[in-house]
Amino acid sequence: MTDWLDEPGRAIAEEHDALVTARALQDVLLLDYRCPQGCLLLHVYSTPRGRMFYLPRYQLSRTKTPETADAARAHRTEDGDHKWPARGGSLDDLLDFFAHDPAGGGLPLNCRHMRRTVLAEHLAEDTAEATPGRPTRKRITSDS
Repeated sequence: MTDWLDEPGRAIAEEHDALVTARALQDVLLLDYRCPQGCLLLHVYSTPRGRMFYLPRYQLSRTKTPETADAARAHRTEDGDHKWPARGGSLDDLLDFFAHDPAGGGLPLNCRHMRRTVLAEHLAEDTAEATPGRPTRKRITSDS
């Protein structure tokens, strides 16, 4: 599975950004999750390699995530503290990984308005009927 928290995940985020710049993302977009205020939380898009996910850059203070180890925060943030970079990975690999995890799991969705984890099973359901260029669009709340 792609280590989406580190450099491979950042490279996939750059691929997403290149699609946005080229105005090609809309043609391959499968899923668009946003917070109630409209912040992008997650994109899932189709590529020749399979379905990829993109989690945008966000800021999260140390007081809101005291459980994050200082070494991990220093390594994974852009500023060593609270600016988390955009990242991405293979949705297919992620779903396969969580299919074998009895505790389940999913992707953390973050913006300045909310923090939430979307379960892998919900991602699978929401992308099952989506077709490239006709994405499933959802507003995600902290309790949905």
